[in-house]
Amino acid sequence: MRQSSKTVWRGGNELSQEVNLRHVLNLVRTRGEVSRAEVSRVLGFSRSTVSGLVRLLVAAGFLEEGPRVKSRAGRRPTVLRLRRGGQISVGVHLDDSGRLYAVAVDLTGDILAEAERTGSEDVDQCIRQTTELIWQTCRDAGVERPLGVGLCLPGVIDRAEGVVKKAVHLSWRDVPIAPKLRESLQGIPVVLENASNCAAFAEEWYAGGGSVGDLLYLRISHAVGSGLILGGRLLTRTVAGGTEIGHMVIEPGGPICRCGRRGCLEALVSELLAEGARDALPQGGVVELQERTARAAAEGDKDALERVIGIARYCGTAVANVVNLTGVRHVVVESPLLMIDAFLDVVRHSVQSEVLPGEGDAVHVRASRWGGRSPAIGGACLVAYQSLSPEHVFESVVELKGLGA
Repeated sequence: MRQSSKTVWRGGNELSQEVNLRHVLNLVRTRGEVSRAEVSRVLGFSRSTVSGLVRLLVAAGFLEEGPRVKSRAGRRPTVLRLRRGGQISVGVHLDDSGRLYAVAVDLTGDILAEAERTGSEDVDQCIRQTTELIWQTCRDAGVERPLGVGLCLPGVIDRAEGVVKKAVHLSWRDVPIAPKLRESLQGIPVVLENASNCAAFAEEWYAGGGSVGDLLYLRISHAVGSGLILGGRLLTRTVAGGTEIGHMVIEPGGPICRCGRRGCLEALVSELLAEGARDALPQGGVVELQERTARAAAEGDKDALERVIGIARYCGTAVANVVNLTGVRHVVVESPLLMIDAFLDVVRHSVQSEVLPGEGDAVHVRASRWGGRSPAIGGACLVAYQSLSPEHVFESVVELKGLGA
C-alpha cells in the first residue's frame, strides 16, 4: 500500500529485499507510470539498487517498460508500469449464503475471467467445488498456474494458520480451510482473509489515480461488516473478522443482536428490513430482502423508502463515529440498497453532519466500484501483495525463463 517517501530501506538481506520490492511495486502502482530516476529519488535508493530491483520485477512479470517520456534535458527516460496480463491471481469469495464466486485478475485490475456456483456447507465438498471453480476460472483466463489464490469469507479467521474459527451462517468451526485448499490445488499458495477486509484492500489497491492511504469499507450484505485501512495498512488482528462496525452500539437498549447485545448497527438494519417482510425471510436471505426493499422504494412505496432512509441514517452515524475516532477520509459503501440514490445521499449527509465541526467536507463517501465482486477481487490483489518475497520473485523469473519469456 502507500509507503512513506521518507523511509529508506537498504541492505542485502532477504527481509530488506522483500520490503524494497514492495516499495518499488507500490510506487509504480500508485503513480501509474514512473521512471527509474523517480523511483530512486522518491524512495531514496541508489540507481544501482533500483536497477536490480526493477530487473527482478520485470523478469518476474510484475512490471513492464513503457514508452520513453519527454525530459527537460538529455536522454528521454523509459517509464515503468504494471504489466498488463503479467502476473495473474485468483480471488474466491464464499459468502454467507454459500455462493462461490471466483475471479482472475492481473495487477492492473483487469478482470480476465470470472465464474460462480452454489457451494456446499460440507467442508470437503466445498473444497472440491472451490478447486473446480478455480481451475475453470484459470482455463477461461488462459492461465496454467496462478500466482496464488485469495480466499475470502465472512466470520472469524486465524489468518496465520489459515483456519476459519467461526462462520455462523456456514456452520463452520475450526476449519483449516486454507491448508486443505492448498493441498487440493497441488501446492498453489492460498491466502485466507475476511471478506470485508478483502473488499477494502481491493478499493485501495486499485484506487485509480493513486493510493488513498486511509479508507473505510462498509458492507451491508447478509451481515453488516467493514474493513479499515489506515496509513496505507489494512487493520487486522491475528484472530478476528473484519472491523466490526456492525456490532457498534448505535441505539442503547435497542433491538437484540445476534451477538447478544442490544442496539448494534446490524440489529437496527435487520429490524428495519424485517418490517417490510410480510412473511418468512426469502430464500435469498437478507440480501434479497434488501433488493426487494430497494425495488419497492424505487416504485414509489413510501414505507419502503422510509426504511431505506432509516438504514442509511444508522449507517451514517456508525461511519461518522469511525471517522471521528480514526480520521479516515475515504468511505466506500457496498449494499443492494444502493439501487436507490437516496440511500448513498443520506449516508453521505449523515456522515458530513455528524463528524467533528469543519471536517464534513473532507470526508468522501462513494459506492463500491465492483459491488459484490469486491471481496474476491481484493483477495486476488492481496495474493499479489504478499507474493513479493525474493524467493517467490526468483521462482517466477525461473518459471518465465523456462517458458521462453
